[in-house]
Amino acid sequence: MELEVTLRYLTKTVVEVKSREQVPEGCTAGELAAAVLQKHESERGIHFTGASIAVLVNGKLAADKTPLQDGDEMKILPVAAGG
Repeated sequence: MELEVTLRYLTKTVVEVKSREQVPEGCTAGELAAAVLQKHESERGIHFTGASIAVLVNGKLAADKTPLQDGDEMKILPVAAGG
């Protein structure tokens, strides 16, 4: 099945990377998020370990175990806090 994935992360500016990912049936939001983050860590040298992220599937906050379906749109976003 194929999904559209947007990864947004912060450096000195906001960087947004969009891709279409082929994933196996039964893949969850957490599994795909981990794979996408690992891929971008190795390709771009950006480390997400320990970073707070939010995963949205079709515009709604998703738990790690949320099952994905063909055609879903998933966004991986940094969680920002201020004070």
